[in-house]
Amino acid sequence: MKNRSLVSKTLLIFAGMALGNASIFITNVATARYLSPAGYGVISLGFTILTMGAMLSELGLPTGLTRQISAQEEGVDFWPVASFVILSSISLSVVIALGWPLVDTVFSESISLSYLLPFVVSIPLLSFVHVIVGGFRGLSNSVGKVITQNITYNIGQLILVSTGVIIGVNPNYFSAIWVLSLVPAVIIGYSMITRYEIIGTPHIKDIYSIPDVKWLLKFSLPMMVSMVLWMALQHIDNIYITVYLDAEDLGLYNSAYNIARMFLLPIGAASYLYLPEFTSAHRKSNKKKKNQLYNKFTKWLILSGAPVAFAIFFNSRRIIKIVFGAEYSVAGAVLSVLTAGFVIHLSLGLNDSSLVGIGRTKYLAYANTGAVITNIILNSLLIPQIGIMGAGIASVVSLIAMNAVLSGILYYRYGIYPKSRSLRHAVYCTLIVALIVSLLHIYNILGGFMATTLYACLHIVICILVGLTNSEKSFIKQLVRDAYRRSSK
Repeated sequence: MKNRSLVSKTLLIFAGMALGNASIFITNVATARYLSPAGYGVISLGFTILTMGAMLSELGLPTGLTRQISAQEEGVDFWPVASFVILSSISLSVVIALGWPLVDTVFSESISLSYLLPFVVSIPLLSFVHVIVGGFRGLSNSVGKVITQNITYNIGQLILVSTGVIIGVNPNYFSAIWVLSLVPAVIIGYSMITRYEIIGTPHIKDIYSIPDVKWLLKFSLPMMVSMVLWMALQHIDNIYITVYLDAEDLGLYNSAYNIARMFLLPIGAASYLYLPEFTSAHRKSNKKKKNQLYNKFTKWLILSGAPVAFAIFFNSRRIIKIVFGAEYSVAGAVLSVLTAGFVIHLSLGLNDSSLVGIGRTKYLAYANTGAVITNIILNSLLIPQIGIMGAGIASVVSLIAMNAVLSGILYYRYGIYPKSRSLRHAVYCTLIVALIVSLLHIYNILGGFMATTLYACLHIVICILVGLTNSEKSFIKQLVRDAYRRSSK
């Protein structure tokens, strides 16, 4: 029953994140098709400012709350933390707005603050949504998280942007449409989180309790550094492209990046449920349980991601043309490079969440710092020479380096690594099949579509024959039987 409960929660979170990420993706596509590549580039820059600003002002406290609430530690400081985050995010928004004229001088072409102001003033709203989601995560309330973030914010954003496209809203107002759904997300999330006794309702005295939050910062600050650096690793390319190239190049690059980043979806869904389970096993000093969790989640991430990566890698130009339009197809090669990097990130498992569960967040900060420095150096060297392809290479190299360091720490210091026999056999077999099918494609024996179809079919056969343990096969059969019974009623 516990295993089935875990699977049910996983499926709910995965479905929620799939809806949320699909909404974000379609929102980007609709925006890119409605605007020019240059206009889409400005929106991408605004979203970078919003995301990075929220992460900086939060100081990692939403993740600290998750760990504190899930451990049922006394004195849960939800509302003092929320008050602290809101005040710090408001302060940051003011600083960005006042300092924009100075920042704008660095870019290759001037970008008016009026286009980006809605993103800047929405930083406190996104920060509060993250605090609420951190509370839901600690409470293991998958429904609250999905409704607040994935449905109200993400799908709400898609509805607003789609409406704007249909009625032909002035492109200058598109930045405001992009962030408007944060308002109902805050209202609905607040109404749901306050129902829990451990959370309670806010009070004016919570503001005076803000200094008491400093003990949680000892855990969350290293986490904040790693999270900000991780977000920087995903968004710093946008800054460098804006500095060295122009908004049109930024729009082209983001068309490729938004397709490749879909590989973060299964990692995010798995991490949401993996962290509380792994943390609990670590507190009980159950090393066997930790290894089992790590191996199980890693195996399913690899087996689910391989066919998608193969399809994108060999059809990249066609996929971008179909999704974003013919004017974006020049970014096809960049998409292939980014796909290779993200699938390697997917294959190395949940190394970051494992270190968070162990409580060694400083290692995340070290690894992310090295990755960001690598990314900055490579962007500075490659973008002026080879344009947006240089940004793609910089992202891939820094991402692989970061994962290699984290996985090495997890293995050498804690003996945790993906070592199940079924996983090894499945990976070896699928790599051999991928190599053979790739050669058939390279020598024009198979086209991109036929190569992808053949690989997907063979991959499914490999998963069934060698990728699943007997218990996993029995469990899947039982799930299928249950689903069939429910559908036949």
